[in-house]
Amino acid sequence: MCGIVAFVGREDAWPIIFEGLQRLEYRGYDSAGIAVIDDDGELQFRKTVGKVIGLNSANGSGLLHGSAGLGHTRWATHGKPSQANAHPHTDCHHRVAVVHNGIVENYLELKRQLQAAGHQFASETDTEVITHLVEDGMDMGLSFEDSILRMGHAIKGSQAITAMLQGQEGKICAMRLGHAGGIVVAHADGQGIVGSDLPAVLPILKRDPQGVKVGFLESGEMAVVTREGVDYRDLDGNRLDKGLRTVSPEEIVIDKGGHRHFMLREIMEQPQAVTSALRERVDFAAGRVELSPFFAGIKRPPAGGAHRLWHQSKRGHGGPSSGGNFGRAAGRGRERIGISLSGPLHRCSDPGGVHWPVGRDSRHAGRDANGA
Repeated sequence: MCGIVAFVGREDAWPIIFEGLQRLEYRGYDSAGIAVIDDDGELQFRKTVGKVIGLNSANGSGLLHGSAGLGHTRWATHGKPSQANAHPHTDCHHRVAVVHNGIVENYLELKRQLQAAGHQFASETDTEVITHLVEDGMDMGLSFEDSILRMGHAIKGSQAITAMLQGQEGKICAMRLGHAGGIVVAHADGQGIVGSDLPAVLPILKRDPQGVKVGFLESGEMAVVTREGVDYRDLDGNRLDKGLRTVSPEEIVIDKGGHRHFMLREIMEQPQAVTSALRERVDFAAGRVELSPFFAGIKRPPAGGAHRLWHQSKRGHGGPSSGGNFGRAAGRGRERIGISLSGPLHRCSDPGGVHWPVGRDSRHAGRDANGA
């Protein structure tokens, strides 16, 4: 689960991006990097393999100074964790900086085309294709924003992308395609921030206890963030009247439920999540489990052990659609999936690969926890 933070304003971007990346560490990552447009309009990069804190000492001492920048925490998919593969990535002329969540499904095809046109690649990642596509658009005479839009039409798959251009230290472009993760945009008092999750934009939100207007990009939308404000567009470049929501720092803290990280909250809330999932689907008095909503509209059998339940629902043999008892056989001559709603729950392995909680009732009196 990669993390994105970008900032443009009237103060140093590094501390804000660095704090934002630290707030996204709960998502898991293996490398990190930050790019800043310095006071001379040049792009400066710093990357590290390992923890975000390593950015403070990687490649020399001192911060990168500049009022616009972007950062990323990477979970390796294409290429090993390394300095070269860590984001942000750039183009042949080091004009564009890009951070990216998702997978460019047609990156090999695009990479071959770009290499044939003379582009030189410095990493093993699919992300670098994005930087060269933007560069290619600008070489054709398109603006930075139009080059981003052109790139958005060329790549396939779900993406969350944030980019900036050397010499335009007052502008950041963010785009969402599909559902590879969110893009959140906040702006207040001449400062704009982009993040892949709300905690990333907290450095700006916490300055106003009453809250800041926030935009959540939908698939096929782009945000152009400057010191003056945010311009929302669709993939054809048409301006959008984007609905915004006021978010306060307190809401983000509440979202974590008092836990240090969202991951800890998810772990600790698993019992309640299971209870909520079963609510109104379990009839303890009758000893029945109704799962028909899970299978509604599914025309093909799901993978794993659940396919047996799906077939039961279609045949009406006491399966999910008929509110059948889990204690019935999932299929003749096959392992039984049973549950006793009145007795203590144990765990067994279903041969199809799905683990089901089972109880020891009179039909399963001789079975151990592994269903043997």
